[in-house]
Amino acid sequence: MTEANHRLDLFASAVEGVAKPLENIPATIQLHPDVLEILRTPGTLRTTRAVNDYLRRLNAHVGGLAAFTLNVRGVVVASSNTSAQDDSLLGTDVSFRPYFLDSLAGRVGKHFSIGIDGGGAGYFVSYPVRDGAVVVGVAVIKIGLHPVDQLWDLVGSPALIADANQVVILASRPEWRYRALSPLSVEQRVNLQLTRAYSDLEILPVQDFLNIGADGDVRTDGQKMTLIRPLDGMDWRVSIVLDLKQVHRTARMAALTGGGAATLLLLLALAAVQWRRIAKQRRLVRRMLEQSNVALEIKVAERTHDLSTINDQLRREVHERNVAEQSLRAAQSELVQAGKMAVLGQLSAGITHELTQPLGAMRTIAGNAEEFLLRGKSDSAIQNLKILGRLVDQMGGIIQPLKNFARKSEPVFQKVDLSKSLGDALFLLSSRIRALQVEIRNPVAKGQFFVRCEQNRLEQVLINLLSNSLDALEAQDSPRVITVEAEQGGDGPCDARMTRISVSDNGAGMDEATRARLFEPFFTTKESGAGLGLGLVISRDILTEFGGTIEIVSTQGRGTCFRLRIPSYEP
Repeated sequence: MTEANHRLDLFASAVEGVAKPLENIPATIQLHPDVLEILRTPGTLRTTRAVNDYLRRLNAHVGGLAAFTLNVRGVVVASSNTSAQDDSLLGTDVSFRPYFLDSLAGRVGKHFSIGIDGGGAGYFVSYPVRDGAVVVGVAVIKIGLHPVDQLWDLVGSPALIADANQVVILASRPEWRYRALSPLSVEQRVNLQLTRAYSDLEILPVQDFLNIGADGDVRTDGQKMTLIRPLDGMDWRVSIVLDLKQVHRTARMAALTGGGAATLLLLLALAAVQWRRIAKQRRLVRRMLEQSNVALEIKVAERTHDLSTINDQLRREVHERNVAEQSLRAAQSELVQAGKMAVLGQLSAGITHELTQPLGAMRTIAGNAEEFLLRGKSDSAIQNLKILGRLVDQMGGIIQPLKNFARKSEPVFQKVDLSKSLGDALFLLSSRIRALQVEIRNPVAKGQFFVRCEQNRLEQVLINLLSNSLDALEAQDSPRVITVEAEQGGDGPCDARMTRISVSDNGAGMDEATRARLFEPFFTTKESGAGLGLGLVISRDILTEFGGTIEIVSTQGRGTCFRLRIPSYEP
């Protein structure tokens, strides 16, 4: 009995020596940076090839059946296996496998399974692959158990290995394989069908071939004795079956011949030989792991250096992009200001006329006031001075909108009354409007619509659009009409928080070729020197900065309509 227990211990150690040395390999797979990259950005052919090559070399070095990586959906995205039908084949969905579900939940998975579609059986060990604290995939190695078949003769008795489901996965007698040590419940059978751990094989009950229980370490039925040992760190058990008749016969012969001591020495010698073989195998496995660890450390050092270099390069690129973005914003601000100055230049003739009339009147009234004072008519002089005051206020009313419009300002989003910006724009264009005898239909009332933008730039957009409409009406016969309309919201869900504004005229309109180039910088239909061709481009950029849009609808012979969408102000 003691000798049988010793043989069982040696057998258990040998099985552990086959399965356990490679259990930590999946934990090292995530150290390769391309593994994380392929899980973050799937479908990159170069990265997939690099990871496949790395897994192929790693698996060949450690002697596994396959090494592969799964995404969070349980699909194989990289593998050392290029052709064999198995769990590890690229594109295979193994989301139903217990080892994937364990690692997706952040645990180490250890399960025996037969490969998909009849692939070879093996011991699957999986580790979660983390990107920071988040599990982004699963790394798996499939370990072959065929070396165990070389141990049966050394055990000296029928032996078997059962997994966590109490199903025999390896045995010295082929008829014992894939038989249950204890009856399976309905729930267990359903679970085995879902996970396909034993492919499509039927798992027969224990009574069909052997009386080995599901727990305890010794079982006997009067003819056979079963010794059971759990494997350290695994949910597997190893068992050897002793024939009691043979055991009794051996004991009687030992008692009669007095050869018990010699038998014991022989068994010890056999154990020593077996132990040396196992120790040699362990040293070989340890040496292979040490070599693998050294190679991985060198690779990690190289990748760390590469990552540091890439990080430095990225920091420089980010700095350069920030500088370029600041330069672009400055250039855009200067372009907006240049657009304002261009508009003011076009309005200069009308502004001069608006200021010349009150200045002439002021000169005359000032002379009259001086004469009245010389004659002692102070009341009349006071009346003339009051008129002068009103004329000064009138000129201030002309100059202040010009000062506000010409002021260079950065966009600061605030609550803006649409009627105020529209009124200032119409005021600055009033001389052209009167000269062309254009009728302005503007039903937008004060305080009716409020938008979220910067007032000065909204005014610039409205002046650009109204100026374009006035240009279109110069060659138009009377009546000349510009209509400005506004409404809150719209038909679609995206329009609920927007204010829609339209500026339309009854001019000649545009053909399709002209409309297609309206937002092209420096494109203009005006005569040379009459415009820069930047008004609509600047207006579009300003509206985009507000979070708005501009659309142009034009039909030849029926006029043009500019349609704006600007975010409404929401307190």
